[in-house]
Amino acid sequence: MNKLLRYLFVALLATFAGFASAEEVTMKYTGTTTSNMTGNNDAALFGLDATAWSVVGSKGGGTNFPGLNQAGDFRLYYNANGSSTVTVSSLTGKLVNTIKLTFTGTSYNNVSVTVDGSKVDANEGVYTINNSSFILGNANTGNTQVRIKDVVIEYTAGGGEVKALTNVELSGDYITRFTTGKDGDETPLPTATVKSGSATVEGAEAKWSLKMDDNWVLGEEEPSIGNGMVYIPDGSHGNLVLTAKYAGNDTYEASSKSYTLKVYKGYQNIKDVLEQFPTVGGDSWVTKEADWNRGYQASYWQVDMPEGGQPKGKEALVTYVSGSYTYIKDDYGTLLLYGSGLGFKQGDIISGDLGEGKIGAVYGTLKAYNGLLEMVVSKEDVEFVVRTAAVHDDNPEIIEARSRGIPVFERTQAWGAISKDYANALCICGTHGKTTTTSMCTHIMMAADKDPTVMIGGTLPLLKAGHRVGHGSTIIMEACEYYNSFLSFHP
Repeated sequence: MNKLLRYLFVALLATFAGFASAEEVTMKYTGTTTSNMTGNNDAALFGLDATAWSVVGSKGGGTNFPGLNQAGDFRLYYNANGSSTVTVSSLTGKLVNTIKLTFTGTSYNNVSVTVDGSKVDANEGVYTINNSSFILGNANTGNTQVRIKDVVIEYTAGGGEVKALTNVELSGDYITRFTTGKDGDETPLPTATVKSGSATVEGAEAKWSLKMDDNWVLGEEEPSIGNGMVYIPDGSHGNLVLTAKYAGNDTYEASSKSYTLKVYKGYQNIKDVLEQFPTVGGDSWVTKEADWNRGYQASYWQVDMPEGGQPKGKEALVTYVSGSYTYIKDDYGTLLLYGSGLGFKQGDIISGDLGEGKIGAVYGTLKAYNGLLEMVVSKEDVEFVVRTAAVHDDNPEIIEARSRGIPVFERTQAWGAISKDYANALCICGTHGKTTTTSMCTHIMMAADKDPTVMIGGTLPLLKAGHRVGHGSTIIMEACEYYNSFLSFHP
């Protein structure tokens, strides 16, 4: 009996000896000056043993090595020809199991992690490496840095079982922002494909789950997933984090991929917005002031929605633009759009009717600032771009819009969609005299009290502008023949 116990004890020790315990080390710049990496092994600058670890920076397509900041972080720079990177490797055969990164603020956290040429995604903030080396890069598409305070590296000194790395790729016709009502009550999930390198892992399945973010406002019930769709109950808004997770097996590592679906509260027009904003100082304001000061995600459409009918464009006029302030006005009231570089100019006309039952929108955060209502928006919140025929495909703003998946419409397409909503659309075309004739027609219709909507290719003294938003059933438009533009109108 004693021999048997001794045998089992020795066998148990031998079994445990076959597994090396995991250790961890923290990579952090501890210098007191601001400088750059050298392109050589800078492990010592990050508090690592340079005989055990290699930390090498690369300029990428830029002119500077990754930055070292005395505030206690290191920085990866964006460059259109290839951003800077940092490669971390074990020099003594250690197996890096996982890494966890801490950033200097959420504005600087768009990092890429690569192992053997394959991108690794984080699972609840942890990257599975399962290799002796990894590369940190800048995943931004614009001039934004990645600022990393520290990297916690968990490794196994004696090595371990190596599985093939996997990654989940998302594809298909899916969206990242949604408004209940305008977009229905459900939207498709992406197709999730599990890959190892460039090859699809046969038989591998990624399962979907969702998490309601802290800003989620619950509607009639909780959101859910089923049959490849995300169901979003009426009255809900906020952020949903949707994750496709592959559990892994004896051969392949687990992996996951997440994306955020922003769900907005929809407003048809300025009247719809103002009617829901409480009177400052009133009882309703007292109970909701904190919510309004914080704000919430909202989409503003600028349409009328008849009961059971198709949306109808409801024009709003841009009355004032200065810096970050853009004021728009319709026949009910005025709304401030707050944000820089929005591209509006005084006199622009906004309508959410894109034709064929499609509705465009301005997305942003509807909130109160010092008791005044505003909608905070950015260029990224613009759902479509309107250009003239003279602005070609090589225009930087058009290239940027298309790279973000933002639809681009010719100005004549936008005006064509608007003109369909008028019983009388008067379009003046020709080689000479278009502006003069359009102006004369405007004088006639104004004198007849027809209250027309007008768009002229010049300034009409009667209007003190080249446009007018009316409330009658007539629209008068100067129809340019350039690139057959006038064929988009509906006279």
